Amino acid sequence: MAARTPFAFTYAGWTITTPPPAVPGMRKFAPSPTAPMRIRSADGAWLPSQTVTPTHPVSQHVRAHVDASDDAEFWLLTAPDGSSVPLRFTLDLSALPAASKCDVAMTLNLAACAPAPPMFSITVNGRALKIYYPTEASWAAQHVFIPADFLQRGANQIVVTPLGRYYGIWLQSVQFASRSVPISIGVQWLQICAGELDRGEAIDQSVRLTHGTPMTDSQIRAFAKQFDIDVEGSGIESLLAALSTHLAARFSFDERTGGSVPIERDTTAIYALKIARRARDDEPLTFQVWQLALVYEANGCQLVHALGPHGPIVFQQFPPRV
Repeated sequence: MAARTPFAFTYAGWTITTPPPAVPGMRKFAPSPTAPMRIRSADGAWLPSQTVTPTHPVSQHVRAHVDASDDAEFWLLTAPDGSSVPLRFTLDLSALPAASKCDVAMTLNLAACAPAPPMFSITVNGRALKIYYPTEASWAAQHVFIPADFLQRGANQIVVTPLGRYYGIWLQSVQFASRSVPISIGVQWLQICAGELDRGEAIDQSVRLTHGTPMTDSQIRAFAKQFDIDVEGSGIESLLAALSTHLAARFSFDERTGGSVPIERDTTAIYALKIARRARDDEPLTFQVWQLALVYEANGCQLVHALGPHGPIVFQQFPPRV
């Protein structure tokens, strides 16, 4: 590209304006791949954080079934006659990728409203966690840990039950989330080929252009493990499909892409590269040809996805064109 030509490429609704590096000098080459340029960051948690309240009892994966007396500000888990009123939740995990092991944190924002210290139990799919003893008369967070082996694919029934008569509990909100996983998406440039041409010389050769991820199976599994995603016995293609769905839900892609940028095994296409120098050109030519790749990163693990022919192919040279 010409030295003064601005670079801009739009993909999945994002505009990338950083071109590949210039050729640094005669018979010198810029390193490949380039350092990733971050576009956006997000939380890659397997179960994204979501909160239900009396006025908003339904979230993406959680529904509160209001057996408790409903109030605009809080649920009261005690009936007028003093008996306990359980509060039931359905945590639906069917739309999430299969998980090898994923614990869920449940945070209840509650207050005690009884003369004696109240207590309550929580069951998950009929299995008891333990008994909890909130002591704060003002609003406070009660953190509950749900082990992965208590959960199942599909709908999970979670019941909060006060224990004893007149042990009142006000419940303002309930949050569900798996562990937070900071994740970023960026781009980097990958060199396709490079070389030198003397005056009057020509090149006519085949070059390989990669589309998809060149990562090994173990690298792909290590990346998926950061989000507790696993698809046992289904092959690496199923794991890549699960990752595609998961990452698309964490980042905003343009609707024209179908809401996803599929991550696939790398495929290689052969293209012809033809360059001819004019006989009157005075200096030798040093060149590099680049393609663009997406780079996902989480906890130091990367997943690279080359765009191949779906992205820009950029020719850089020294001396630069003017």
